[in-house]
Amino acid sequence: MSKTVFSHFARPRPQPTHRRPRLVVPFVAALLVCMLAPGLPVASARTVSGGHAPVADAIAAAWRDDVAAQSRLAVRGPRSAASVSISQAYLITEKSFNDWDPNTQDAPAPNTGNVFPTSARQIGIFFKYQGATPNNDTYQFVLYNSGGQSIGKGKVHSFGRQDGGEALLVPIDDAVALTAGSYQAVLLIDGQPKTRITWTAGQASPVSVPTSFLITEQSFNDWDPSKQDRPTANTGNVFPASASKVGIFFTYKGARANSDTYQLLLYTTSGQRIGGSHVHKFTQASGGEALMAPLDSSYTLRPGGYQAVLLADGARAVTLDWTVTGSVAVVITKAYLITARSFDNWDPNAQDAPAPNTSRVFGTTTTKVGIYFTYSGATVGKDTFQFALYSASGGQIGSGRVHTFSSSNSGEALLLPLSVNGPLSPGSYRAVLLIDGQPKTTLTWTVSTGAQVPPVTPQRPVVPSRGQVPAQPCNAPNLQRVVSCVESSVLRVDVHLSNAEAQGTSFVYRVDATGTYLLTNKHVIEGGNAAGTQLISPDGKTTYKVLGILANNAPSGTAGDLAIIHIGPTTLRPLAFGDSDTLAQGQTVASIGYGLAFQLGGPPSVTEGIVSAVGRDLNDGFGPVWIQHQSTINHGNSGGPLLDLKGNVVGVNTLGIDQLPGDKGGNEPVQGVFFAIPSNRAQLIANRLIASMENGH
Repeated sequence: MSKTVFSHFARPRPQPTHRRPRLVVPFVAALLVCMLAPGLPVASARTVSGGHAPVADAIAAAWRDDVAAQSRLAVRGPRSAASVSISQAYLITEKSFNDWDPNTQDAPAPNTGNVFPTSARQIGIFFKYQGATPNNDTYQFVLYNSGGQSIGKGKVHSFGRQDGGEALLVPIDDAVALTAGSYQAVLLIDGQPKTRITWTAGQASPVSVPTSFLITEQSFNDWDPSKQDRPTANTGNVFPASASKVGIFFTYKGARANSDTYQLLLYTTSGQRIGGSHVHKFTQASGGEALMAPLDSSYTLRPGGYQAVLLADGARAVTLDWTVTGSVAVVITKAYLITARSFDNWDPNAQDAPAPNTSRVFGTTTTKVGIYFTYSGATVGKDTFQFALYSASGGQIGSGRVHTFSSSNSGEALLLPLSVNGPLSPGSYRAVLLIDGQPKTTLTWTVSTGAQVPPVTPQRPVVPSRGQVPAQPCNAPNLQRVVSCVESSVLRVDVHLSNAEAQGTSFVYRVDATGTYLLTNKHVIEGGNAAGTQLISPDGKTTYKVLGILANNAPSGTAGDLAIIHIGPTTLRPLAFGDSDTLAQGQTVASIGYGLAFQLGGPPSVTEGIVSAVGRDLNDGFGPVWIQHQSTINHGNSGGPLLDLKGNVVGVNTLGIDQLPGDKGGNEPVQGVFFAIPSNRAQLIANRLIASMENGH
């Protein structure tokens, strides 16, 4: 069987063909076909394909006999395989072939390791080519055993395009029973062998692998099996480009001592082998093993995805994905541990940092451990940080979410719940801060039965910093009262650009002796300046002069799409913020803002809906952070608050989606899909921007 893809990999979805091979038509051609003949299917079926070719002198003679029997090809005239180049080729399984949808995936998943079970009845290949003469050059695929005998051959196919990709699935002859050993797969172009790939058939191994994770060379070297159950995991499976080895730790059971084997192999995602370990024999029926696989000296790691494959008795037991990043440029300038109380009592508006746990001693009843760190050199929306906790034996007792930096230079506080049940045992523990998946800072801490919680500063200062006006929660009983409470603090933003005018929404975030600071989206004021921007009250009677604007350095349309607008001192009241981490799916929320501001005058509009999902990932580099909701927003709502029914800000409305790519090409309308930046993230960014403005930046 075969599937065809085009070099541009932009294709409409074909009509169902019940897993028969298909030819995919470019979008414009498909659209014309549908317009001219609406009942004609976009996809057309192709026949089951295969091929054959020599792999050694013993194979060559059999192959020549086959070619002589296929003299019908001579009518097409002489051809040269040299005109067709193969840029990529790898083997695939029958399942990979069947699961592949050419309309949504560039290529099928490779059979990393080229190991097939002896029960396999079909072997596949995927290859990309260039320079073919359509309807003239041909391709073919064949399978041979180690003795040069053909065990599966298919039909000769003509290329339908000059450049593209093909997936072929070749059945093994009915009379052939695969046995453990080595085999060859050969791709022929114009009857000439072009690509040879060795593959292995292996018996099913009795060994099972319950747990496995990747480790670094340092973790392998630091591990003392007499003191620790296992080495430290490479949380995130991210390795630097300078890595020369990749390791794995795994537990196993069911092994036959001194008989069953294991091996670790390293591959690119396209199936190219780039390293591997020696084959080792299990020495006992069950246990744990740590194994390092060196990279081939001729291969240079580049940023991107890779795979590590653990083989048991020559068959794939575990496949783990790993990633290579460039050199980590993030510098940690300060790091210390904090208690849960210190974290909760820290007010970023009034204090530079939370109080440290200077003794690094925690009680046995501790359920959370925190860290505060300052950094520089981060790439916004790309570099990541994560916090993990370990026992003295190396077992992980807490692992936080991966966060993306929203600033190149700032500070972060993280509080991580422990994943252990019951009280902590007295002793030594480790806290590890990971940057881009790599351990960057390790802090030791101790659990003691007599530990005292260190004193911390009050949660809120009695006198707000620099005359800051504290936000007063609405505590309203219904939405109508919420609107009355917050409306005066929600202002319209008018931005006059050189050749256009933009409008959006802002709301009061902070008021102090230096003035009033409002939060909005970066894309609302992008391209404008203070002189060309003004804020207008809900009743339209008051226009505020803008003193300054500072936008976050994250791209517009991402979870860092925020900006601060500074006006003079006012009597406006800052809105109270809620904890976005406590938002639940199905919770009722409301949006207030100047949607359709160009078309509708007057005060802001209010809409009500529910939280559709939390932690949505919009592939903007910030990870799963977005709030998806159904409280309708339109153009002009950008930068306005998303409120809970007590009037607390739980998000900043930023995006709405009104159409998505359709199944048959083109776009299809969607309804009720809106996104807000979580309030907890917005506060961190807003505090940093205001501090920069006050410092004259």
